[in-house]
Amino acid sequence: MLPNSPAATGTVQFQIDGGNVSAPVTLGASGTASLTRSTLGLATGQHTAIAVYSGDKTHYQSSASTPVNFTINNRVQSTTKMVVTPTTAVRGTFISVAAVVSPATAPTTTQTPTGTVQLVLDGVAYGVALPLSGGTATLPLVTDKLQVGVHTLSTYYAGDNTYNGSITNTISIKLLAPGLNPSNVTISGLPPQQITGTVLSFTASVSPTSPMPTGVYQIIVDSGYPGGPILLTGTSQQLSLDTTGLSLGDHTLSVFYSGDSYYASSTSAPQTFTVIAVPMGATFTLTPASTSLSQSRLGAANPVIALNLTAVNGFNAAVTLSCSTLPANTNCVFASPSLMVSGTQPMRDPLTIALDTGVKGKPLVAKNTALIPGITFAGLLCILFRRKGYRRIRSLAFLLLLTAGMIAMQGCGSGYAAGLTPTGTYAITVTATGGGVTQTATVNLTIF
Repeated sequence: MLPNSPAATGTVQFQIDGGNVSAPVTLGASGTASLTRSTLGLATGQHTAIAVYSGDKTHYQSSASTPVNFTINNRVQSTTKMVVTPTTAVRGTFISVAAVVSPATAPTTTQTPTGTVQLVLDGVAYGVALPLSGGTATLPLVTDKLQVGVHTLSTYYAGDNTYNGSITNTISIKLLAPGLNPSNVTISGLPPQQITGTVLSFTASVSPTSPMPTGVYQIIVDSGYPGGPILLTGTSQQLSLDTTGLSLGDHTLSVFYSGDSYYASSTSAPQTFTVIAVPMGATFTLTPASTSLSQSRLGAANPVIALNLTAVNGFNAAVTLSCSTLPANTNCVFASPSLMVSGTQPMRDPLTIALDTGVKGKPLVAKNTALIPGITFAGLLCILFRRKGYRRIRSLAFLLLLTAGMIAMQGCGSGYAAGLTPTGTYAITVTATGGGVTQTATVNLTIF
């Protein structure tokens, strides 16, 4: 900054590493000049910037600023993706904007992006920048002060010491005027008790049902808003709440319905549920209907086995299933990869062992079935040319028959297309995890 009394005039030339940056910048009325310059093209490492004042013809001589050192890091290019829920909303409700930051190309580092993400509404920064957690951030957009109509959203990631900043493409949202027709939302099936750390499920229903209501639900727990808006998929749908983070004891839950251009918003009557500690000794058992399966490579169907999961000592939680130690070209397919285990009756989940998953198209039973006509023809030659005068032809036919037979025999042993499950016996481990409990079971699979 130069003295402003009397007012300084003239220009300032910015330089980096002794080279001019852009054209000279004319001083403003306050005796200042500024320049924004991208760091693209600057090498990684330390650089020096100075500002050189030209002076003027009346009051001030030329001068240069004190050098300022700065460092360019070799940072990874990032990409930011944005998910907006919903893109059409009633004015007065809020919209959830989720930003996910990741490397733009194959990562050269295992560092998770940190820093902040800024929501941009209609080209202007909205609210405050929020920090990333695990490379993601959820930015709430309150619409009560926005005008009805179309608006644009984007998010800007500021970058950190490892990643460069990035900005998403814009997404349009549409705000509707609130409807005037009354609506009513109710909840049912809310369990009175739920073990801490498990997922609570219940049903939300909105009426009237004609015309079909649209919009979003928002779960409200103890006057707070866990999670983001949930799009309506019908007049009645199942909602869920992760109790992780909720204190032990009583809580109130209600559901807010946003309304749409026809229906006004409404909130259900609150209901109470209790988060309880995991009961002492609460667990579950995992029992396969059989511990061994056999399947011929010529078999058309994949083997299936039933898994029985039974709650013990009041266990009540969602259990997730997975498989490991599978042979090549083999997958596990569960009818329900995750299911609630509670009560006294066993929960049954069929497990299909998908074989030959590496085959593109139908597997070949034998590579050399095309030799069958040749073998037949060679055999006929041996029979038809039995007379002495045809010894050479008969010998040639016999040689052809012998060669074809050897190839066919070899084909029977290895005539399967690449990508099939190899023969042998394999101990497949089935793992079930939920409610702080993990159980495993072994199923022996034999392919012959």
